[in-house]
Amino acid sequence: MFAYLAFTVIFYLTPASLISAELGGAFANKAGGIYAWVGAAFGTRWGFLAIWLQWIQNVVWYPVALTFGAVALAYTIGQPQLAENGVYVGAFCIIVYWLATGAVLQGVNVFAKVANSTFIVGTIFPGIVLVLLFA
Repeated sequence: MFAYLAFTVIFYLTPASLISAELGGAFANKAGGIYAWVGAAFGTRWGFLAIWLQWIQNVVWYPVALTFGAVALAYTIGQPQLAENGVYVGAFCIIVYWLATGAVLQGVNVFAKVANSTFIVGTIFPGIVLVLLFA
C-alpha cells in the first residue's frame, strides 16, 4: 500500500499540484480555471471538452463513492442487511450529497473548515493508525 501511495504522490499528485499552482498563478487575472487554461492553450472547444470531462467524471464518481460509504457505514455499525437496502443507500447518498452542497454554498470559509476536518478524520487519523499497526 505504501509503495502505491508513494508512486501516486511522486508521479501524479506532485506534478499535478505544481502544474495547477503554475497555471493558477499565470491565469490569476482570468476566471474560468480549467476551461481558461485549456482554452488558452488549445482553443475554446478543447476548453469546453476539458470542463465537461471534469463534470462528467463527478457525475459518475460521486454516486459510486457515496454508495461505498453507505455500505461501509452499514457494516461498521453492525447492520450488514442495510447494505442491500436500496432505500437506505439511496437516502444516504442524497442526504450526504445535499449536505456537501450546502457546505459549499455557505462560502469558502465553511467549505475550508469542512475539508480540513474531513481530511484529518479521513486521511491523517487512519494513516496514523496504519503506521501504529504496522509498528
